[in-house]
Amino acid sequence: MMEDLDASNLFTMAPAALEGALPERVSPADPDEARIRLSSTRYAQIEIAVLELYRDVDARFVPLEPLSIAQELGYGPIPYRALGAKISRLLHAASPDALTCWFWGEERPLILFDDRKPRRRCAFTMMHEIAHARLGHREHSELAEMEANKFAAEALCPLPLLSRSGLVAPEKISEHFGVSEECARHRLDALAKWNALPGSRRNRLFAEGVLGRFRFKIPIQGILFPAKGCG
Repeated sequence: MMEDLDASNLFTMAPAALEGALPERVSPADPDEARIRLSSTRYAQIEIAVLELYRDVDARFVPLEPLSIAQELGYGPIPYRALGAKISRLLHAASPDALTCWFWGEERPLILFDDRKPRRRCAFTMMHEIAHARLGHREHSELAEMEANKFAAEALCPLPLLSRSGLVAPEKISEHFGVSEECARHRLDALAKWNALPGSRRNRLFAEGVLGRFRFKIPIQGILFPAKGCG
C-alpha cells in the first residue's frame, strides 16, 4: 500500500521509521507481460491523459525529457542519493528505480528516483512515475503498474508518430524516441496490432492533430516532422 508521508520530515526521518512508511514497488515491466488486461475504456482514458500531459507541458519534440517534465509539473524529482546513504539504501530496497510519494495536505506527489541507472531506463522510469501522479495512483497494485507502463510507453513513443517515422530498426527507434531497444521492440509489436485496428480507433486520441506539431530532434531521412493526420 502507498501511504501518505509528512513532507516536512522527509529529510530528517530516521531510517527505521522511513522503512516502515515506504510502499512496495516493483521495477517498471513491459506492459504486455502483465497478467491482466486494460479495458478499452480505461485504455482510452490513459491515452487522453497522455494528450493532456502533452498540452500541459507544451510538448513539441521527441525524444521527450521526462526529468524536465517532472520538474515542470512540480514533482521534484529528488535522486535517492540526495537523501543520504542510509535512506538511499532503504529507498533502493523498496524500489531499485523510483517511488512516487503522496504527502498529507499536498496536491502533488514527490518522485524519488535512482539517477545512477542508464539514461534511457531512467527516462522510462521517470515517465512511469509521472503516470502514477497523473493517473492518481495512491496504492501499489498490478493494475496501477500496468497502467503506468502503458502511459509511459504511449507518451514516449506514440504509435501514430512511430508509424509516420517509418522506422523499423529497434536501435533507430531507441535513438529517435529515447527509449531502450527492448521497449522499441515492444512498440513495434504494438504498432503491428495498432495498424490492424479500424481507422476510427487508431485516430481517436490524436484527432485534434496534436502530434502534427511534433518535431524529431534528430532528422529522419531529412524529414523533421510527420505528415499531418494519423490515419
